[in-house]
Amino acid sequence: MGMREGVEWALHSCLNLAEIRQRGPGAGMPDNCRAPCTVSHAMRRAGLIWRRELAGQTLADIKATAERTAPGVPARVRRWLADAGV
Repeated sequence: MGMREGVEWALHSCLNLAEIRQRGPGAGMPDNCRAPCTVSHAMRRAGLIWRRELAGQTLADIKATAERTAPGVPARVRRWLADAGV
């Protein structure tokens, strides 16, 4: 499984913007908020870039990098996951 598929749910959660233009003080009229806002456009572009980068990596790539750059971390994470029952 590639990284993109492995974390797709996280991307959806992180980049799922609430419609803040129509809420709170200074809220706009619904008719003025039909198209995605500037922040939404920026977040969608970032999401596409993130997906492309992740698509080029595998879990094996991430594992190798982690083992090379932080040798003790993988074992600690495995213990943490085991303790959590994952």
